[in-house]
Amino acid sequence: MDKKLFRNTMGRFATGITIVSTQVNGRSYGFTANSFASVSLEPPMILCCIQNESSFIDHLKTTKKFAISILNDEQIDTSNLFANPCIDSIERFSIQEHEMSPLGNPIIFNSLTWIDCQLSELYKVGDHHVCIGTVHHMSTKAINGNPLLYYSGGYRKLHRV
Repeated sequence: MDKKLFRNTMGRFATGITIVSTQVNGRSYGFTANSFASVSLEPPMILCCIQNESSFIDHLKTTKKFAISILNDEQIDTSNLFANPCIDSIERFSIQEHEMSPLGNPIIFNSLTWIDCQLSELYKVGDHHVCIGTVHHMSTKAINGNPLLYYSGGYRKLHRV
């Protein structure tokens, strides 16, 4: 299978942009992810995918909790900040405003919504880990705005048709 062809083919599916975050021993960690989906309504569960080389996997195994912040279309800089491997987590969270969730996970300020989870399962699949979380808390206030989207190798904005 041609990796470039596969990547380009999958890039034709528009996805939302999220920040996946956790906190271990008072230090916050997070990264940008577009591999995110709901899994179950009963019980409420979600999934996200994490590259095998990511140190976030070790933090997740330690804390067994994480949050998903769903970004709005004005948060491209936030997405880029958390996607940049040259910027460590201390710097990311010193730049980006955030608050703590009920489970003690960092929530990105002004995100459209957030989801607070306990880790249920973590599976190594190919070059990623699939992380499944049981939802314990969610944002109860609606933030106006549109989601930040990723499509065909670049950011996109939602337009109603």
